[in-house]
Amino acid sequence: MSVSINSFLYFCDINCYVELSKMSKMIEHPGIVQTKGDGVVMVLITQSSACSSCHAKGACTAADKSEKLVEALVIDNNLEVGDAVIVYGQRKLGMKAVLWAFVIPFVILFVTLLLLQQTGLSEAWKGTLSLATLIPYYIILSFFRENLKKGFCFYARKAE
Repeated sequence: MSVSINSFLYFCDINCYVELSKMSKMIEHPGIVQTKGDGVVMVLITQSSACSSCHAKGACTAADKSEKLVEALVIDNNLEVGDAVIVYGQRKLGMKAVLWAFVIPFVILFVTLLLLQQTGLSEAWKGTLSLATLIPYYIILSFFRENLKKGFCFYARKAE
């Protein structure tokens, strides 16, 4: 049973509250289904550096590859464990993830460090306190994990 991407985009929009637009703004990664649930699969994606696809890839180390498990939605439940799939997601999701994981913490760190410059503390204390401000940020972020998860929607279909 083949499922069109457009029908799944509508499904994803309802369940994840993600506004999926043009296909040119989609990213895709091949992967292998590790576990299967009701309408959801866990897909193992192997990411490798750009040099690992060249003719000298035998000289590259194992550090050039990383494996990630991604939860992806499916419409047709004909996927089985071990099937090769393509995982799709919006390109703008990457920018959103970078914002939450790196940009906002950097701004918090930088502003805290600027504010602490006005105090008479040593450089070591200023740096330590600036880094300590990130602990509450990531704790608060973890409380909103389920809300953030709704905004990061990936889906899978059988590789052709």
